[in-house]
Amino acid sequence: MNTTNVIFNKLFSEEATKLATQKVELGLIDDLNKALEESEEISKFLKEGKGLIERDEKFITKDEKEATKRQAIQKKADDIFFKAQDELSNARVRKEEADKKVKSIFDSINELRKSIASYEKKTAPLVKKAQRQIAIFEKNISKANKMAQDLGVKLPIAKYQKAQDKLKTLI
Repeated sequence: MNTTNVIFNKLFSEEATKLATQKVELGLIDDLNKALEESEEISKFLKEGKGLIERDEKFITKDEKEATKRQAIQKKADDIFFKAQDELSNARVRKEEADKKVKSIFDSINELRKSIASYEKKTAPLVKKAQRQIAIFEKNISKANKMAQDLGVKLPIAKYQKAQDKLKTLI
C-alpha cells in the first residue's frame, strides 16, 4: 500500500504541476492578450494624435505665413493711418489759426467801422460847416469873376479856389 500511495502521490503531484503550469500559461496569455489590446488602442490613439499634430502644424505654418503677410499689411495701414492722423491734426491747427486770423480781421474791421462812425458823428457839424463854406466860396468866387470881367481886371482869387477845392476833397 505504501507503493500504491507513493505512485498515487507521484501521479497526483505531476498532474498538479502540469495543471498549475497550464494555469500559469493561460494567465500569461490572457495578460499578453490584454496588453496587446491596450497597446493597439494606444497605438491607434497615438497614430491619430500624431496625424492631428502634423495636420495642425501644417495649419500653423500656413497661418504663420499668412500672419506675416497680414502684419506687413497692418504696418502699411498703420503708417497710412498715422500719416493721415498727423495731416488731420496739422489741418486742424491750420484751420484754427485761419479762423482766429479771420475773426481778428473782422474784429479789427468792426472796430475801425465804429471808429469811423464815431469820427463821422463828431465831424458831421464840421462837414455841414464846410459845405456852407464851399457854397459861400462858389457864390462869391462866381460874383468876383463876373465883376473882374466887367471891370477888365484880374482878381487874385486862386487861393480861394484852392481852399474851396481842398474842402471838397475833404468832405
